[in-house]
Amino acid sequence: MLLTISKAAREFEPSESGIVGVAIDSQKRSVKTEYIRAFGSLLTNQHHFSLTKQIMKAMVPTANVTINAPDIDVTYDDVRKALAKLDDEQLEDSGQK
Repeated sequence: MLLTISKAAREFEPSESGIVGVAIDSQKRSVKTEYIRAFGSLLTNQHHFSLTKQIMKAMVPTANVTINAPDIDVTYDDVRKALAKLDDEQLEDSGQK
């Protein structure tokens, strides 16, 4: 899992295709939301992880380190909300959104 996280961090570049295309599937652009959605898509679609509560909590510090912006603070609630649009089967605790 750590290799997956480090790979996602190294490869993060906003664009309009691939996993980032999934990330910007909203009307309002947000670096925080775009990164979280791209990261979640990478974990679920390419590495076949279920987004458990523990994994989503682990995404919080990873996103904060990767984004590395003093005015952006990612929280668990941000992760939960950004990933709410994913299919229920990808979210293990989908009933607890």
